[in-house]
Amino acid sequence: MRRDRVQVILGGTASIDPEGGILNPGDMPRQPDRTLENIAALLDRTGASPGNMGLLIACVRDPADAEPARHLVQTRFPGAPVQMVIAAVCRPGWLIEIEGPATIPAGRPGLPQF
Repeated sequence: MRRDRVQVILGGTASIDPEGGILNPGDMPRQPDRTLENIAALLDRTGASPGNMGLLIACVRDPADAEPARHLVQTRFPGAPVQMVIAAVCRPGWLIEIEGPATIPAGRPGLPQF
């Protein structure tokens, strides 16, 4: 870890409830929308925000879902680069899984500016 910033790595986030149950099965665009809500909540817990995301990697099961999902991600996380991947995601009921790094300036006096 660099002393002038904190890295937060979000891995494999999906449309799930707090117990891990799949929400919105088979429903595009509701699955990516809930996935992005979960990501925003996780970022908030670390003191980060959507603006801190350096990259969002979105894996979609169906190639036809790639562009609609990209649009949703870019709307909720404007300015963050989005990489779409066509792949079998972790659970058969998931249509999309999103991951990526966020960088938070540490704001410690005496260190180089971020």
